[in-house]
Amino acid sequence: MRYFTPELFARLQDVEDRAAVSEWEKASRTYAEHLDAIWPRLPRSVRRFVKDVRPHDADIVSISRSGNALVIAVQPEDQGGHLLTLAYTLIEEPRINRSALPREYRTEHAGWLYDEIAVARPRAASVARREKGRARAETVRLPTYEHDILLSNGWELHLRFVKCKLVQAAALLPSPPGEEGLREEVMHQSA
Repeated sequence: MRYFTPELFARLQDVEDRAAVSEWEKASRTYAEHLDAIWPRLPRSVRRFVKDVRPHDADIVSISRSGNALVIAVQPEDQGGHLLTLAYTLIEEPRINRSALPREYRTEHAGWLYDEIAVARPRAASVARREKGRARAETVRLPTYEHDILLSNGWELHLRFVKCKLVQAAALLPSPPGEEGLREEVMHQSA
């Protein structure tokens, strides 16, 4: 985290630390300027995430990994029972600092506190091209991105990726809050 650092977050927990509040406000402005500067270079899915999704205080349902794919499923507070899934195609091992926050500020569950997006240096990759029936390898430069995420359990994730897929889906199981009574009523009426 470059702007919303774990150290600054911890200082904000002291209501008398007025300097921390000022620093947080400055970090917010500086990060907004950073986003404006990189906006045209971000993939559509990342722009959609930044613009439309508010994961702050969302519960982390799972973080899973298979090969170079890492998937984070979250349950945002204000999405009416919808789940959000972020599926990254990683270009390097994720870095996880499991003690980014002091012990007294960690929670038992993992909630999404803050995140930052950045554009990283392009990565060289070999791509097979077909030309006149013959295959040849060509080196291309892939745009790469970084996503830093601070979780309430004290973890800080640093992800470097080339692709990110964003999916918002309605939860069927477990039922969204308030849905149980509605389903029972509908089932009772049809009997």
